[in-house]
Amino acid sequence: MVLAILGNLGTDTPEKAVSQILASLKATVTNDLALGRFLRQLEVLSKLRNIQNEVIKQIEAMSIVYDLETDIRYLQGKQKGAEEALTSGLIRGMQAGRQEGLQEGLQAGRQEAKKEDVRGLLRTGLLSIDQIATALSVSSEFVLNVQAGMETIN
Repeated sequence: MVLAILGNLGTDTPEKAVSQILASLKATVTNDLALGRFLRQLEVLSKLRNIQNEVIKQIEAMSIVYDLETDIRYLQGKQKGAEEALTSGLIRGMQAGRQEGLQEGLQAGRQEAKKEDVRGLLRTGLLSIDQIATALSVSSEFVLNVQAGMETIN
């Protein structure tokens, strides 16, 4: 019966042929597990005739439908997909963490270098706070904070 999907449909429409095949299967196969297996086979073979959508639509409309989510292969695939997603997520997370840490480290290094430059110019005593701020492209408040830090150390 399942292989009938591959035969010559004659004047029947694909919808009618699928309906007849499903009715025959339902009438002759009493075991739900076997019926589910035949329905899956019919669905796979219907793809060869480009009528898989029709088969799926009619199977879903049947009162007895094979529950794919309890199928062992479905559960195995779902588990494997979850493991791959977790692994992929962890790798992306680690890469993003490294990049963020690198950026933070570079920013901290630049900030410390600016402070050293300000300290050096303050020690010379040749420039005003505003001149140092302009020369190093920092705010006057930044220069004053560095200067205050130098005074607490000394």
